[in-house]
Amino acid sequence: LFEYLACEVPIIGFGNPGCDADRILIESGHKNLLPYEDRDAIKTRLIEIFKNWQTGSRGDSTYNIEPYSRKKLTQKLSEEFNRLISK
Repeated sequence: LFEYLACEVPIIGFGNPGCDADRILIESGHKNLLPYEDRDAIKTRLIEIFKNWQTGSRGDSTYNIEPYSRKKLTQKLSEEFNRLISK
């Protein structure tokens, strides 16, 4: 997931709404995950992404991937290790 986020392009994800991947996509400015069986939602999302691609637009998306960069995630992990060691 993080490699896809780094590309800063639209992501079409499938899975259970509300899971960790869904939360990360939404927090980073992407659309939510789509249920596998929701054909209408999948079709709508594909058409939306295709139309934005045709016009060179990102649609209404502004991506915020910095909290999920390797540097930021490593910093958070290091802080957690330091917190555990200092107990």
